[in-house]
Amino acid sequence: MGFFYSDDEAATAKTTTKGVSIETMHSQRCKVCPRGGDLRLRHPKMEATGAKDSELYILGEAPGETEDRVGTQFVGRAGETLRTALRRASVNDEEGVRFNNVIRCRPPDNRTPEPIEIECCRGFIEEDIQRVKPRAIIATGGVPLHWFLPHKESISSWRGRRIPIRVGTHECWLYPIFHPSYVMRSRDQYGSGDVAEVFARDLKRISAELVELPQPDIHTREQLHDGVRLVTDPEDIDKILRKLSKRELLACDLETFAEPVSKSAPSTVFKPQAPNARILSIALSYGERTYVLPYQRDEISHSDQIKIKKSLARFLKSRTGGKTLIFQNSGFDFSWLYYFFREVIDTTTLWHDSQALAYALDERKGMTNLGTLTLLNFGIDIKKYGPNDKS
Repeated sequence: MGFFYSDDEAATAKTTTKGVSIETMHSQRCKVCPRGGDLRLRHPKMEATGAKDSELYILGEAPGETEDRVGTQFVGRAGETLRTALRRASVNDEEGVRFNNVIRCRPPDNRTPEPIEIECCRGFIEEDIQRVKPRAIIATGGVPLHWFLPHKESISSWRGRRIPIRVGTHECWLYPIFHPSYVMRSRDQYGSGDVAEVFARDLKRISAELVELPQPDIHTREQLHDGVRLVTDPEDIDKILRKLSKRELLACDLETFAEPVSKSAPSTVFKPQAPNARILSIALSYGERTYVLPYQRDEISHSDQIKIKKSLARFLKSRTGGKTLIFQNSGFDFSWLYYFFREVIDTTTLWHDSQALAYALDERKGMTNLGTLTLLNFGIDIKKYGPNDKS
């Protein structure tokens, strides 16, 4: 996790799809959408249906053939699978739910919606969610999931989780679930009821939690700076480390740099034995306050680096008697600290690891990195705002 990002917002990429910019899609909507003039549709631009003040909002992918004929979301075979499961989970699908889709017009042959279609419809969906103000939104399948969380892992990794989100100005909880058509395919093609059981359990859990859902605590980029203090003077660093050495529980994070041994071995850039390996900074936090302490940086003189190293060595040596350090991926940080401070590192020190604990709770691949964990707990992917962010 980096603490030396710029204060300036990164420039927004002028993304285009089929030669149309995202800004144009959002402002012109149906005027530039390929579905806008499709005369084959019986219910084009389908409005959301269901309760206008519902606590539960269900977002699907797109209308199917039956939905386009009837003019209502989730009324085909897949929709009936969803509605039956909702009723079994004690959810009134007639009066207790608001239904909508990522795109409002049926795509040809029920294909997956294209990016231009999704972005042209986005404003309509956002406006309806803000009007209804649901406490929870169910995303059925990968397309609705990525409508909220672009470039994230598959629905298999996210189902069963609860994510705090902001849609426009409205804050609520997102529950990804399998798409009901996938539930049907698993049952019809493989004769297995496992996916259906997971699907039913997810909906029952949502129904139960909806009764007492807390208000989501969603952080902003500006809040990432709250309580963070950059300290550069060696004497101030020493004073702070002496005070922090008395605390029983501290979170710690390193920023490092190294050059790969060769182009064929780029992974060595993560090892302290690599050429020109340096610990650029150490961040220490007890929650209310976080201190960022630069160390082997070019702008820090050699004499000051020696002073800072002595202070850091004294601090690390003091972490005994049950005093705990918390890391994210502790193996990485420990290997660097041990390489540079092995003479003072007490291997009996308590080292906690948020990544390992996250894995113990849910071992699905790719879901224990720092960005995902901050997204799950605070509604913000902190890794998007590191020094290498170009978005």
